[in-house]
Amino acid sequence: MTALDPIPFDEAPRGTGTPHGVKGIASVLDSHGVDASSDLYDEAVVLARQGHLGRARDRLRMLLCLDPHDAAAHLLLAKVFGSQQRWSDAIKELDGAQACGMRVDPTLRGRFEAARDASRDDAARSERITARTAGEVKALREEARRLRAENTRLERIAKEETDKARLWMSATTVAAFIGLFGLGMTLAFGGDSAPETPELSPELDTPVVIAPDALGPDAQVTPGADPVLTPPTPAAPTGARTYTVRSGDSLAGISGKVYGTEARWKELQDANPSLNGGIALQPGMELVVP
Repeated sequence: MTALDPIPFDEAPRGTGTPHGVKGIASVLDSHGVDASSDLYDEAVVLARQGHLGRARDRLRMLLCLDPHDAAAHLLLAKVFGSQQRWSDAIKELDGAQACGMRVDPTLRGRFEAARDASRDDAARSERITARTAGEVKALREEARRLRAENTRLERIAKEETDKARLWMSATTVAAFIGLFGLGMTLAFGGDSAPETPELSPELDTPVVIAPDALGPDAQVTPGADPVLTPPTPAAPTGARTYTVRSGDSLAGISGKVYGTEARWKELQDANPSLNGGIALQPGMELVVP
């Protein structure tokens, strides 16, 4: 059985099965001298004045079951429904009272109709507000979903950039370490790590002894020692620079000072035959810088 199928009422009757129960009750009450309509109406009035609107409504409905043409009961029930703000039910009971021959106050009807229309307007306005609120909630959910997606994308980009920065720092550190290691190797083994002793030519193996009067007036001779003539340093070519050797200098170091690079130390060696092919330096030497 689906929700659209009719519901069968196949219950067995309790009595004779005749549909005249309300009339039978009214007849029994009349035969015993009970004015049910008046009693129910009076109770409804008292209950309504006391604010017991639900109980007053039930009394009037019982009364109208016994006598559906009681115009006063319809009017009183309309007022009860009006107090409960059930405007459509109140207007329907006013129509019932008018159909039973009672003249209904147009002011009361107008009041009920105005309240019903205002209630409908309020309901429509409430529906519009509800619809607008639902639309705004939907838009906010869509925006929240978009922001979550954007946040996820930004987090992914930030992670990628962080990984790149870490990789770059690692590469820079390695490159700096390699550069420092290379510089240390150059300083350690570039040219002055193992200075070679120049070999003397056969002509210079034997010191040249000269007479004291052959020296210049400024020459200084140690008493008791034979004067030794030191081979003169070749004159620098015209236009060439010279460099005076200091303590701790090496050809590679001098090359770095005059050329800005230690790689040209060989040029200094070749331009100064006085070194005799070696790289031993003495403080005070004048080197030709080509």
